[in-house]
Amino acid sequence: MTDPAREPDVPAKPLKVLYLHACPTRGGSSTSLRNLIAAFLPGTVDPLVLCPEGSAQDLFRASGIPAETLPRLPEFSNLRAKPMRGLQSLRMLFHLRRSYEPPLRQALDRFRPHLVHLNDSTLLHPLGVVRSQGYRTVLHARSTLSETPRWAWTYQTDRMRREADSILAIDESVLRTLGDQPRARVVYNPVFTEPIPPSPEHVPSPEGALRVGFVSLFHDFKGVWELLEAAKILRDRKDVAFLFAGGNGRPASFYRSPGGRLCDLLGLAPDTERRMKAFVAENRLTHVTIRGFVEDVPELLRTVDLLAFPSRLDAIPRSVFEAGALGIPSVVALVHRVDDIVRDRINALVVPERDPQALAEAILRAAQNRPLLQALGQRAREQYREQFSARRSAEAVLRAYASAIGAQPAV
Repeated sequence: MTDPAREPDVPAKPLKVLYLHACPTRGGSSTSLRNLIAAFLPGTVDPLVLCPEGSAQDLFRASGIPAETLPRLPEFSNLRAKPMRGLQSLRMLFHLRRSYEPPLRQALDRFRPHLVHLNDSTLLHPLGVVRSQGYRTVLHARSTLSETPRWAWTYQTDRMRREADSILAIDESVLRTLGDQPRARVVYNPVFTEPIPPSPEHVPSPEGALRVGFVSLFHDFKGVWELLEAAKILRDRKDVAFLFAGGNGRPASFYRSPGGRLCDLLGLAPDTERRMKAFVAENRLTHVTIRGFVEDVPELLRTVDLLAFPSRLDAIPRSVFEAGALGIPSVVALVHRVDDIVRDRINALVVPERDPQALAEAILRAAQNRPLLQALGQRAREQYREQFSARRSAEAVLRAYASAIGAQPAV
């Protein structure tokens, strides 16, 4: 870890930063990046975002952040959510695409940034292109890496070590999977743009059904099936109701196309939303509601009493600290108990991965103990409002930028 006291000062003039963002769909990574850029003080950073056309680009532009279109970037996605094995190894073919390179090089020549911020650790090929042009780089690690297959983990972590001038990990769980990275540091995601929206203390209703929410893209690895199975276990309970807010990572038009249907069939880009709705109908889960994307996530979160995110990521997703900052506790699945964000029965409930029964029992415990639920939410609110402050995140990232500019070239 770098000693912040020994890092060079950020240049007085605006720092020109080119941001590369891979996912066209609005999600946690695009929201976090939007909040980060918005948190920089005027005159500190002159940003330009390059990303595929889609709702993520709309999000940046709606916030007054310059965003230009770039063909979808190739990703080396050996993540715990999607380890590189079986049919998923076909993603390697997309890693060889080169169509994005000419417009990227043109943007670099025109914008002439002080450094390039790559918004995910999967962007290894763009990282190499940027480094070959002589630019400093900051790589943002947003997901836990898979240590299997070992060759893929070794390749990914070695590339990061050689070619990134600074590495940002969003929490200790992600940092733990990066191996030996001397230029890595933890910078927590900014939960909201400052100031955090004021809200009264969230008090779960002492009566009526416990409102359990899931807010994210619908992916198998995010635990949607474990939560649906838990809902099935609790089907006859009158004191629990479930709300799923989100959708597939690709638009409905994609799944109507021949290529989309093939990707769904092969499991490369499954139509999870359609399958979830079919599961709810087949099992007559009348206490489960599935709705689409929501623009005002904080407003939606205020309608639930407990956020459920039983993912297979062995990490904490954005929606957990978004809810916690509003005083709404979460039940999450973890393998390694890294206590920097959630602590079982202190500010959250923690269950094993892929265990619908344990998840159902935790939800039922919360439904039957509303004072415990309120105490968990109060502690989460107190911790997360400071830990995930946009101001703190922006200051830490500026220090990382200064370190990257002053660092010796990666070799």
